[in-house]
Amino acid sequence: MGVGLQPLEFSDCLTDSPYFREKLHTHEKELERTSQQIKGLVKEVKDLLHAAKSKLRDFIKRIVI
Repeated sequence: MGVGLQPLEFSDCLTDSPYFREKLHTHEKELERTSQQIKGLVKEVKDLLHAAKSKLRDFIKRIVI
C-alpha cells in the first residue's frame, strides 16, 4: 500500500508542466491499479456467494432426504 498521492492542483494543469504531467500519470496508474483490485474483489465475492449457495443447496438436500 502506498503512502498516498500528492494532490493535483488546478493551477498546475494550466501551465501543463512536466511536473504536473508526471503527477497526473502517477494518479492514472494508481486509479488503474485500484480499479483492477476492485474488479478482483468483486469476482472473489461472486465466487464466494456461488460456493455458499452450492453448499447450502447440498445441505438442504441432505436434510430433506
